[in-house]
Amino acid sequence: ESSMELDVIWSTEEYNGELPGEQEFIGSYNLPEDIVGDKPEVKITIKVLEKEKPTVVSVEQPLPIEVEYGTAIENIALPKKIIAKLSNESSMELDVIWSTEEYNGELPGEQEFIGSYNLPEDVVGDKPEVKIIIKVSEDEEHNTANVTFMWMQPGMDNVIVKADIKGRVIPPEINFLDGYRFAGWYRNINYFGDEIDFKSEVFISDTVVYAKWIKIESEKPVIEEPESQGGFWLLFSGIGQSSTSGGDNKPEQELSVTERVKDINGHWAEFAIRAVVRKGLMDVEKDEFKPNVATSRMEIIMGLAKLNKVELNINTGKVFKDIKENSAEAAAIQWAVNSNIVDGYEDGTFHPNKAVSREEMAKILVLYVEHVKHEVEFEASPGFNDEDSVGDWAKEYVKKSREMKLLMGREDGSFDPSATLTKGEVAQLIYRLMK
Repeated sequence: ESSMELDVIWSTEEYNGELPGEQEFIGSYNLPEDIVGDKPEVKITIKVLEKEKPTVVSVEQPLPIEVEYGTAIENIALPKKIIAKLSNESSMELDVIWSTEEYNGELPGEQEFIGSYNLPEDVVGDKPEVKIIIKVSEDEEHNTANVTFMWMQPGMDNVIVKADIKGRVIPPEINFLDGYRFAGWYRNINYFGDEIDFKSEVFISDTVVYAKWIKIESEKPVIEEPESQGGFWLLFSGIGQSSTSGGDNKPEQELSVTERVKDINGHWAEFAIRAVVRKGLMDVEKDEFKPNVATSRMEIIMGLAKLNKVELNINTGKVFKDIKENSAEAAAIQWAVNSNIVDGYEDGTFHPNKAVSREEMAKILVLYVEHVKHEVEFEASPGFNDEDSVGDWAKEYVKKSREMKLLMGREDGSFDPSATLTKGEVAQLIYRLMK
């Protein structure tokens, strides 16, 4: 019943002070000669507490950099490191990469860019945003941008305005014309895209802009549309009358739907929308066309079917699980499927309400032209700058739609394949097919 102290040596070779949790080690000891028998095992447990990882409290924002007008980005000494302050009151240097793709050395003024950086594994939490400002000096010698204003009316001389030092332009005073309403300036002669906002638009190279005019009659917009019965029809907010003496006037009730449309006045596709609505190719709901709402598969197929005067009042039977049999929708879809324009899904559905992307529309348009119109004309044109983002299945259709001038790209040279088409855009496309 006595006790004694013995020297012990611990086998701590595997100890890891950076490994949180319990670590167990065996001790070795010797007995004196007058003590016999087995030596019971002796162990010790070391608990390594988990160290609280620091977070980034703030990042030192680099000072603005001033450069001369026309300086290329590769000639600007951007900081390669930033200083981050941590919650444990320490700081560290971090590598940074600046997103300077949009830098323009010919645009005077401040340009702000975001930096991206990575945190080491032992630092957690959010990464505060870091920015750098590049100030491009003003230089009148280099700003030679001239903006040519094309009035698009006979007897009106075009006007050239020189951009100021920041690329801003004040448009010329509007010369109002009897019988016409001025509807803004556009970069595209066909008035695609948005009206130019001269308060924010910057011109850094010679540019031509085009005036848009809408013919008016008794203060109401007029749209001219070719008709097969001679002359053309004038739509006075939906009320039609012939511009020639030949043929009877169309009944007012046929065109009254365009008079009720409230949400397209001034829209870039107003002309096309009124044309397709008057033809009954696209619908108006509660006096609204909703030009900026995404278009569904059903709306597109119905518009193409009506354009081709497909008989919609027929017995079709069951076409797809999610399409009512013997309906106008079923007849339009059956025509489109038989014409090799679209098909359904493997589960036997059509998904009529699914929004259509631009690359999907490219396929529909190309197949429509090839299998229905049979009027295939190609014209070589530059590719899009985002073709890598086009799905493999759609690349050929996007290329053909560009060469056929069916579905063109954005102003920045991209195609934007995954973007959904709006009703206004589809109205413009169907209107082109009408022509």
